[in-house]
Amino acid sequence: IIGGDKMVNYNLIIGLVCVMVSNILLGSSLAKIKQEFKSGTMWNGVYKAISLIFAVTLMCIVAYTNPDILLVSINGVNLNMKGAIEIIMTTGIGMYGGMCLKKVAQLIGVSTAIENVSDKSVINIPEDNYIKR
Repeated sequence: IIGGDKMVNYNLIIGLVCVMVSNILLGSSLAKIKQEFKSGTMWNGVYKAISLIFAVTLMCIVAYTNPDILLVSINGVNLNMKGAIEIIMTTGIGMYGGMCLKKVAQLIGVSTAIENVSDKSVINIPEDNYIKR
């Protein structure tokens, strides 16, 4: 079972919070420089970040208090709540990190194109998904 230890990795939580805050700050700075700043857009980003952090914190509590509940089986690998949260947080760090890199490149005037590797989802869960015991 992936995610066998009880506690969710705090480094992932801290990393996700940092890239989300960085994304908001970089986006606001870029918008100010381009004279396209809208406070409503910034506050939507802040609300989204706070909501996600609160929701992930609640999910971590669920993962800690219920470590034996299996959620999904991906290619024969069983995942409990902790393992699934860690995969989602890692994907979120990658997504927000990529957005931050693009914004930093724009702010410092780098002309190198930074592209997404793929528009497809990183996690594909088959429709005939079942958990083997």
